[in-house]
Amino acid sequence: RAVASVLRLPVVAVVVLALPVACALLPLPNWFYWTGIPTPDQTLIPQVAPLVGYGTAFATGWLVHRSAGALPALARHWLPNLLAGALAAAWMLASMRTTPMAPDGVPAEPLVLFDGAVLTKSGFALMHGIAAWGLALGLTGAALRWLDGYSPVRRYVADASYWIYLAHLPVVAALQVWVGHWPLHWSLKYPFVLVASLAVLFASYHWLVRPTLIGQLLNG
Repeated sequence: RAVASVLRLPVVAVVVLALPVACALLPLPNWFYWTGIPTPDQTLIPQVAPLVGYGTAFATGWLVHRSAGALPALARHWLPNLLAGALAAAWMLASMRTTPMAPDGVPAEPLVLFDGAVLTKSGFALMHGIAAWGLALGLTGAALRWLDGYSPVRRYVADASYWIYLAHLPVVAALQVWVGHWPLHWSLKYPFVLVASLAVLFASYHWLVRPTLIGQLLNG
């Protein structure tokens, strides 16, 4: 009931859910402002920042699924939530162009923005949370609002998406290494990596995952 009540207020849910992310990122001594939540790939011991960041998302999704009024609220307020996320993301991108750097390459504080307005580390952490949650809630609400009918293609892509998320990193990394020294502009190499990786991942899902026990485990 609490989750559904918060989601009925446009943008409020975005800020409320952004606060745990900001509080988890702030204590990190070497957190680079543009890297987001650090990947927990250095140890098997749970790390606070990814545990809070991704755990909040997992818990929120579970509670939304259990709440009768949450999904209609997301669909109703998709636009203000999406705008909040887009504006926060634009603010962060603009700050990267004006971030003073220390001699060791680490961003110095404060971050100077827009003719004297200052965005410190705490502000940037909050903007990161708002961008992530605004875009997530806004895009989810837009899908519920405009793509709520059944589509076999969207159903298939939705089924494949979890496998693609789990398996994409080595495929994308291998392709990046392969094209890294090609004498081509990034605007050509980036779409090539995107298309090639998706082709490999969809093929692996279709023939190696979907008809097997792994597919049943991932999608039921």
